[in-house]
Amino acid sequence: MRALANWSQARYVHSSNIENGYGLGVGGDYKVNAHTAVTADYNFDQSDGLSSGVQEAHQVTVGITLAR
Repeated sequence: MRALANWSQARYVHSSNIENGYGLGVGGDYKVNAHTAVTADYNFDQSDGLSSGVQEAHQVTVGITLAR
């Protein structure tokens, strides 16, 4: 099991625009057997700036890890 959180702030040169953003994520691995694991992760990001407005992104990833 894993989790993440982040926060950012960007100030643009020669502009009064400030963009704030944050992100959250969770994920996990499931070991099927000695040679195979399945992974799944979900990430959410949001940013808010004067010129771009509120933007959101949702990302889901899944994978399979094979080992000898």
